[in-house]
Amino acid sequence: GGGLEAWAAAYEQLAGIFIEFEAGLYREAEGREGGWTGWRGFTVAKKVVESDEIVSFYLRPRDGGALPAFQAGQFVSVRAFVPEMGVYQPRQYSLSDAPDGKHFRISVKREGATATGPAGRISNVLHQLLPEGAELDLSNPYGDFTLDLHKDSPVVLISGGVGITPLMAMLSNIVAYSNSTNKSNDSKKGEERKKRRVVFVHAVRNGKVHALKSQLAELMAKDPEVERAIFYEEVGENDLLGVDYDYRGRIDLDKIRNQVLLPDADYYLCGPVPFMRAERRGLEQLGAEAARIHSEVFGAGDGME
Repeated sequence: GGGLEAWAAAYEQLAGIFIEFEAGLYREAEGREGGWTGWRGFTVAKKVVESDEIVSFYLRPRDGGALPAFQAGQFVSVRAFVPEMGVYQPRQYSLSDAPDGKHFRISVKREGATATGPAGRISNVLHQLLPEGAELDLSNPYGDFTLDLHKDSPVVLISGGVGITPLMAMLSNIVAYSNSTNKSNDSKKGEERKKRRVVFVHAVRNGKVHALKSQLAELMAKDPEVERAIFYEEVGENDLLGVDYDYRGRIDLDKIRNQVLLPDADYYLCGPVPFMRAERRGLEQLGAEAARIHSEVFGAGDGME
């Protein structure tokens, strides 16, 4: 008897802690400029095809109000109506661009049917049933897979497939922050600030599914400290070495050890779970500090399906 009662009391206390913690998160979200709790209505302002599988959605709040300055790497819950089920289904998607206070961008991979499971319903609803002008609901941005913009130590961003989305937001943020700091009126402070070295490592099956390629090129043109290592598992006859991709095959950290093994670097990994495990192991074998390797826990984008 006593044991069970003690367990129940402990459980109640634990539940109380979690409820209080969650309430704290919501209060913090609400308190942020432009923040909100629960669902907020958004409109699809623009849809952009990024690759054979990935479409970006530019989303604006229907109330015309401000949006919070989220941290790069955070995600939103999206609630979409699934007609044949007659219900709303939520999914989490990483925000894939730097915040501008006016719109959010998510880049969604269409999940096709596989031998082990049906096609991802929500990703297909978004791709096929939500044209520009359509409406959907979003949560406030959440997540602690984030990057400290104020550091100037090197950053290595390593992604596989649709895992590129939060890392592209991080890269956009670093470049925007670096450019704004170095152009600040206080030129002395701007000159003192060291440009931050960023290495963007990305692996995809082939060129057809290589998303956000032009955005990466634009960011590299704005910031000479950004370099890349793009791996294509299969190279097509029109794919140009040094333009579309840099290496053939899966990510091989030994080939790029001089690019990625940098003093005081922080590493951010995002992609399918086996990919992240392999890259973490590879980095540790090269001698990277385990505490400096950060990975996204809920998979990438539509990983919940």
